[in-house]
Amino acid sequence: MNHFSGEPASNQAVMAALAELEGQLMALAPEDAGQRAAVYLQKAILYLSLGDWQQGAGQFAEVARLAAQEGQVLPEAQALYAQGLALQTVAATDERGGIPSESVLQRAAELFEQLGRQKVAEEIRQSFAPDVLAFGRQIRELSANPEQLQAFLEDSPDVEGFFAQVDQSLERFGQTIDDLLNNPLLAEIDPETRVDLFCFRAQWYEANEQGEAAQEDWQSAIAYAEGLNRPDLLEKIRARQRGQGDPLEDFPSFDPLSAVEESLRQGLLPLNDQLLEQAMMALQGNQWEQVLDLAISARKNALVADNPDRYARYLWSCLLMTLAQEGLGDDVGALESLLMCKATLDQSLASASGQQVNQFVEGLEQRWGSSRFEEAKAGFKRKMV
Repeated sequence: MNHFSGEPASNQAVMAALAELEGQLMALAPEDAGQRAAVYLQKAILYLSLGDWQQGAGQFAEVARLAAQEGQVLPEAQALYAQGLALQTVAATDERGGIPSESVLQRAAELFEQLGRQKVAEEIRQSFAPDVLAFGRQIRELSANPEQLQAFLEDSPDVEGFFAQVDQSLERFGQTIDDLLNNPLLAEIDPETRVDLFCFRAQWYEANEQGEAAQEDWQSAIAYAEGLNRPDLLEKIRARQRGQGDPLEDFPSFDPLSAVEESLRQGLLPLNDQLLEQAMMALQGNQWEQVLDLAISARKNALVADNPDRYARYLWSCLLMTLAQEGLGDDVGALESLLMCKATLDQSLASASGQQVNQFVEGLEQRWGSSRFEEAKAGFKRKMV
C-alpha cells in the first residue's frame, strides 16, 4: 500500500483480527495495564495497515492513557508522540478548527523534556512548525486533483523536505513502537503477543516499502523466540516471513459477543458502574429479565452523563441488553439494541465505539448461524416499516 494514496485497503482479515483483539481487551482485567497496552499497540499497527491513521491514533491514545494511569512517563510520552504523528498525517481538526496533533505533540515534547530528553523534544516541536503544517495541508487539499497536485509539487522548493519528513515520520512510528516494546509498561506481556507485535509491524513496513526496517523486525522476532527456546514460535515467525503464514490468518471469523459474555461470566467488567455490575451478576445466574432491566437503567444513566467514560458505559449497557434479549428469545430485539447503539454512538461523535458495534452485529451470524441471523434481520426490517 502506498502511504501517500490516502485510500485505506479493504481487508476482511484485518477487520477479523481487530475484532479478535477487541474481544481480548474485553476479557482482560482493568488492572492488567501492560497486556492491554500491548493489544492496543497491535490494533494501532493493524489500523495503520488499513491506511486508517485516525483510528491508529486512537489506539496510541489508549496506550498513553494506560501509561499515565500507571505513572509511567516515558511510555506515555512515546505513545503521545506516535498519536500526534498519526493525527498529523490525517490533518484532523477539532470543533474549533485547531489541529489536535499540535497539542498532542506539544504534550509529548513536554514529557520528554521532563525526562531530560531535550533532543527528542526539539525534534517533536520541529514536526509541527507552521510552515511544515501549511505545506502538508496544501498537498492534502490538492490530492483529489492529480494535475494540480503535480504542478504544485513541481513548482515548490519545499517538496523534497516535506517527503523526507514523511519518511522520517514513518521511521519514528517504528522506533516509537520499538521503544514501547522495551518499556517496563509492557515487560509482563506474554511471548505470543510480543511476537505478534514484531510480525505485524514487519508487515506494515513491507507495505510501505521499507524492506530494511521490516527485516530488522523479523530478526528481532526470531532472536526473541530463540532466547526463550521456543521452537514453536520460531517456526511460526519463519513461516510468516516466507509468506506461508500470514499472521492475519490466525484470526478467523470472530464473534466478539461470545468473548464479552465469557468475560462477564468470569466477573470481568472494565468499568466501575454499580448497575452494570449488578447486571453482570444477574447474567451469571441467567436471570435475563433482571439483566435487561438493569442494563436499560444503566443505558439511561449513560445517555445523560457527561463523564469521559459515558460512551463505554453506554456500549456495555447495550451489550448486556443484547445478551438479555437473546436469552429471552428475542433475537429481533437483540439485533435492534446493537443497531440503535451504533446509531446513537455515531450521532454522539463516538465513531470509534460505533465501529466496534459493527463487529458485534457481524459476529451475530457466527453466533446464531446464517438462517437465524437472516430471520432476525428480516424481523427487524418489518418492525421498522
